[in-house]
Amino acid sequence: MNVSVIVLRRTQPDLERSYRVPFFPVVPVLGVLFCLFLAVTLGAGTWIAFGIWMVAGAVLYVAYGRRHSTLA
Repeated sequence: MNVSVIVLRRTQPDLERSYRVPFFPVVPVLGVLFCLFLAVTLGAGTWIAFGIWMVAGAVLYVAYGRRHSTLA
């Protein structure tokens, strides 16, 4: 979300905004930095569990998509 605020401000400056980000671009950049800090400080077990769940989710997504695809 933080990066998308910066990208949208650069690529579509005339787009109507439903909310305002205070102290732009400081707040989005700080949000990105804090998220990276939190991700880096996670333990190895958390990353392993994350990887397992991502693989399981991808397998379910592909299996469901193949079975219920209107193109196939």
